[in-house]
Amino acid sequence: MVKKMMRRLTGLLYLMLAFCLPATGWAACTGTPKSFSVYGQPKVPVFKPDVANGTVLWSSPMLNATVDTGVLSCTGGFGTVTMTGTGSYNSTYKTFSTNVPGIGLRISDPSGSYYPLNTSVWSTSNSLSTNATFYIDVIKTGTVTSGGAITGNIVQYAAQGGSYPILYVYLGTPIVINPTIPTCAVTTPSIVVPLGNIARNSFTGVGSTSRAQSLNIGLNCTGGATGVMATVYTTLTDQTTPSNVSDTLSLTAASTAKGVGIQVLNGTNVVSYGADSKTIGNKNQWAAGQTGNGTFNIPLTARYVQTAATINAGTANGIATFTIGYQ
Repeated sequence: MVKKMMRRLTGLLYLMLAFCLPATGWAACTGTPKSFSVYGQPKVPVFKPDVANGTVLWSSPMLNATVDTGVLSCTGGFGTVTMTGTGSYNSTYKTFSTNVPGIGLRISDPSGSYYPLNTSVWSTSNSLSTNATFYIDVIKTGTVTSGGAITGNIVQYAAQGGSYPILYVYLGTPIVINPTIPTCAVTTPSIVVPLGNIARNSFTGVGSTSRAQSLNIGLNCTGGATGVMATVYTTLTDQTTPSNVSDTLSLTAASTAKGVGIQVLNGTNVVSYGADSKTIGNKNQWAAGQTGNGTFNIPLTARYVQTAATINAGTANGIATFTIGYQ
């Protein structure tokens, strides 16, 4: 079975900063910058990745802020404060790059001026009181071949012409990017793997195995935009013992053999079992690869493994289900 598995970004963020500074000449800053995280409910809609570069994919308010304390001291004042994004700057779209290729953030102040910006704070005051208020647009800036989540530090305020950071702004809620990706259907809903008749004396002790036999999980994937890939994730679940998270499949209750179990391998790696869940990050789930539109195969092998010092002859069958998730 197959189970399938973010407008102007407005942030009104108030942060009061107080620094005791001597009103002397321009000099260095020392100490630790302040930082805060912004939280919201970013919902970039699913989009076709072949839309034109420069397209605004989403804009919405950034809500809430938590403030962590920090101490910074700048001799003679903060001078000119530079406000900028933290990725590389794209002058064509006035964006800063993100950890999702082809996606940038365009940041602006309440007047509509885009970052990077400079402002002269004061020349004689020994303290700074400021509002951190900005807007963010999520912009397509280049080729998008997969989705992802924008996270981490997105804005920096720096004193004395950008030389000394005084504020860091982090995304407390990731901005999830969802291009149109293929959806997949299983073409091999029931797979029978004959493991053969194995002589007891072919096993040499606990952990010894029989010869592995091949099997293949087949998928047919459609509906994705040209060039866009989906990452396929797979979980095997032990139907006899669903709570099993080991790397040995239980024998069915009707099996009469004792002292053996079944292993499934992904390449040279023995697969461990997990819950029947499509959730990305499910225990013992693994990434099987990436696919665009078309067929996708997950080649595996299976074998018997000796699990006890003594083996009793008989039938030895196991049943596992596979759950496919993709993003």
